Amino acid sequence: LLSNDSRASIERGLALFGALIEEHPALRREFEESRAVFRAGSLSLENAPADVRRLADRRHQEWFLLERHSEALEGMPAEALRELWEGRVEDADSSALESCLGSRAGIYEITSVTEGSGLWVRDLLTRGEYPVEEPEAAAGLLAGDLIVGRLFPLANQAYGISPAAGCFRSEGLREALTQDLTDARNARRGTPRISQQELE
Repeated sequence: LLSNDSRASIERGLALFGALIEEHPALRREFEESRAVFRAGSLSLENAPADVRRLADRRHQEWFLLERHSEALEGMPAEALRELWEGRVEDADSSALESCLGSRAGIYEITSVTEGSGLWVRDLLTRGEYPVEEPEAAAGLLAGDLIVGRLFPLANQAYGISPAAGCFRSEGLREALTQDLTDARNARRGTPRISQQELE
């Protein structure tokens, strides 16, 4: 769902990270073993359509690279692999790393939609609001819809939605999640965050 140039750049950047994981035997093993941890408690994907499994794999990759501590690398993979990544990335895609590192997983309520342009979303946990540049998505989304997944910052101060994020239209679900996340925010100290694994 990201705008075309930014989406292509981020997708190529994530593909390069995938190649670096494949080249590192211990990290590749850790990546595969972490799949079950990421999906623990989630519905089985055994009989799910291929596109559903592909999106679940993408969410796992985002979590593994951008949130999970790697024992093999002794750090978060995207940070630990930064030097190798920067040595191989094309100049046109060099900004993709900062976009990935600056991304944030969450549950977002759409607060307004501008058809043909984008939308504004509110993080139900932090209550922060973000402009989202998604002309195509704006045509099919409504205020009150929920987006569950990761936002990537773009060069123009707006954000783009991960292609693996889910979209839900349910007033009851929105009200229940708003209350749950309000309770979570009140119970946590410091800056509240939710992990992609929790969203899964």
